[in-house]
Amino acid sequence: MFRIVELIEAQPLQAFTSVMTLTEIMVQPLKVGNTDLAQEYHDILVSSDQFSLLSVLSVTEEIAITAGAIRARYSLRTPDAIHVATAIARDCDTILTNDAAMKRVTDLNVLHLDNLEL
Repeated sequence: MFRIVELIEAQPLQAFTSVMTLTEIMVQPLKVGNTDLAQEYHDILVSSDQFSLLSVLSVTEEIAITAGAIRARYSLRTPDAIHVATAIARDCDTILTNDAAMKRVTDLNVLHLDNLEL
């Protein structure tokens, strides 16, 4: 069991993600022509009861400007900078990622999926 699940069970957490997550999670299914799976990913992220504490946020002008500064500071790819900026805009203290490049970010605690205990 992921330690993050234990933390969520111990105290309810509010989770946020950027609408950019939709772009990123749909790439593989669409690349292989699996539009049903792409739609399922969309439905899980946007309208699932499983993720009732998850808010999917649009990229606002404020987030875009912060993302530019984050990108310049850490040399992140634009989508990653947008994820970090989204977290900052919502006053998050931690970001969960599968991208090793985000370990460079010092504005938040970075939890890398590979480092979480099962």
